[in-house]
Amino acid sequence: MVETFAIFGEAACRRYEDTGKLPTEYWLKRNDGQVRYFIFNTKGEYDAFVRGMNNTIGCQNAQVVQGKFIKTPQCKHCDHWQSFFSDKEGKVFCPDCGRMLFEESPKSMIEFDSTQYPIRTVFMSEMNRNITLGTTALNNLLLVDGNYISEEARQVDEQIFAYLSDEEMRFPDEDLIIFVNDNIL
Repeated sequence: MVETFAIFGEAACRRYEDTGKLPTEYWLKRNDGQVRYFIFNTKGEYDAFVRGMNNTIGCQNAQVVQGKFIKTPQCKHCDHWQSFFSDKEGKVFCPDCGRMLFEESPKSMIEFDSTQYPIRTVFMSEMNRNITLGTTALNNLLLVDGNYISEEARQVDEQIFAYLSDEEMRFPDEDLIIFVNDNIL
């Protein structure tokens, strides 16, 4: 899920641009404008909302704050199904609530020692950049006793932000971003 705020009104948008903070209710009552909270089930819905806002209202009258991924609610059976389906290929959904449990296996690869290893790239809004994630299996091949085994190993490692288990690498984007925020950053 993606949550965001939309700011309406030229003065309110200017206030946000000047301070980097949402205008308070008190400020809005005195200066005109509105701030609305929105939540979207998918990044695609959020992106469509942003495109629609940009296409229908002038930039000076409305602004959408950068969306933030939040964990999609899960039912009491999601954990069971995640364990049960951990070895399945392709997208996997909870049979009880429909929440995506796993993405397809990563298709992007990085080469090391003439072998391809899966990687994932996700956008971290808190860092305002994409990061690349690799598997712990790759990490284990790059180092021996804390030292790179070769110059190629060092170059590969410098491209990877963090290393995750095969199961973690298959988390849906929103869950992967939350996992990285909670466990790595």
